[in-house]
Amino acid sequence: MRYNRPLIDKLFELHESAKSGLFRIQKESAKKQLVLKHGRLTFAESSLPEEHLARIAVQKNLLPRSAVPEVASLMETGKTSEEAILKISNGDEGILEQARREQAIAILASMLKWAGCEMHFYPGENLVRYRLSLDLALPEMLVLSARRAASDALAAIPPDFYQGAFSIPQNASRNAANLPLDNAEYYCFSLAGEKMQIGDLLNLFPAGAVKPEELLLRLAFLGLIEPEAAPEVKAGYMPAAADETDSAIQNLEAMLQQFEAADPYKILGVATDASAEEIQGAYHELARQYHPDRYQSRQFSAEVRAKAEQVFTYINESYGTLRNPSSRALYDDNRRKNECSIEKRSSSGTAAGPEDRDQAEVIFRAGRACLARGDFEKAIEHLKNCVWLSPGNARYHRYLGVAQSESPKHRKSAEQHLLKSIELEPFSIECRLSLAKLYLKVSLPRKAEMQLREVLGMDPENREAHRLSEELRKPDKTSTRRPGNFFSR
Repeated sequence: MRYNRPLIDKLFELHESAKSGLFRIQKESAKKQLVLKHGRLTFAESSLPEEHLARIAVQKNLLPRSAVPEVASLMETGKTSEEAILKISNGDEGILEQARREQAIAILASMLKWAGCEMHFYPGENLVRYRLSLDLALPEMLVLSARRAASDALAAIPPDFYQGAFSIPQNASRNAANLPLDNAEYYCFSLAGEKMQIGDLLNLFPAGAVKPEELLLRLAFLGLIEPEAAPEVKAGYMPAAADETDSAIQNLEAMLQQFEAADPYKILGVATDASAEEIQGAYHELARQYHPDRYQSRQFSAEVRAKAEQVFTYINESYGTLRNPSSRALYDDNRRKNECSIEKRSSSGTAAGPEDRDQAEVIFRAGRACLARGDFEKAIEHLKNCVWLSPGNARYHRYLGVAQSESPKHRKSAEQHLLKSIELEPFSIECRLSLAKLYLKVSLPRKAEMQLREVLGMDPENREAHRLSEELRKPDKTSTRRPGNFFSR
């Protein structure tokens, strides 16, 4: 990942000296330029067709697609691109200003990754004829452009990115103080100075709207951090053995099974009266161990990475619920109310009203928590209420079937609910695997095999389906019970 550090340094110099003039950057035949007045950006131009003002306006839905040839025709008559756009937009200067701003961000974003290019500054005022002045501060434009460059993936993350580290270049702290960074960007910058591997660094970032990798790219585009090369792989290096990958899969699968039936407190491993500091500490510890970026090396398969993402989704969702005092209080209140409402409905036998439907997800979490503890009867009671409140939810039917599968007296009903979950979600692999496991428990190998065939048809590499298929082929799995007897009696 190479970034245009000389460009950053030059723009800071022009900003601090409040110079006026034309700053031009060229790479081969492509030219881009920024017009400055007293160190502030007036507007930007580019020789690349995709960065023409009219094309940017169309791309941002400021003008219809048909406007591009119209602008070209008007420019052939001697009008500037600004004059042409004003004519097409019936003199709407708001559209012109927004298009100029978007164009400037796009041009500067592309300039940030142009390493090894020619740069020249021509001092003076009124060097280029223009109608509109954006009058934007260069530090603000740099931050907006870095965000655009990172979100549009103008620089690809190399395969060895997560094994490398970051260093803080000279003057980076001073530049950061002069840039309008948001809280997440500044926090990311502060962590980048901790001299740790990128994989470990990413684990410390709290969940947010922007991915940690994108935050790091923003800072790198701004010259605030500098990626160091990953350690060179020595000759004769071999990736981790297959049994290590299998061990990772088994560990992640066990966690998924546990998390599927756990509440946020159980997932983070904290007590219901845990302090905010304890919750944050538990989250960071789990993030260090199970962030998906730790599984990005070639030694792990796509299946391992997918399961790691699922595990971390549970961790993030739980932290998102408990980190905010208001959302935690709401969750705790609903949990207590739900426990009371379940008891009342169970004792009275009355049907749930519409107002109870909003609490279905809270009831579901309570059922999953009981399932995780091995309290299957209580789990069945909770999950029946979920199905009662929302009979069209395949997930509720599936978990009720899973809970009932653990109790021999409920296994007929378990089959019905698992079949219902498949009816509601025909392409759900998890529903079919749950039904296959039930059939194995009651010694119906042909029915189990049929469900596993369906799973492998949708996902030929599914390890759980292959594992269960192997169980079917073992001699000790053969039962003397006649097929169909269990569910027909």
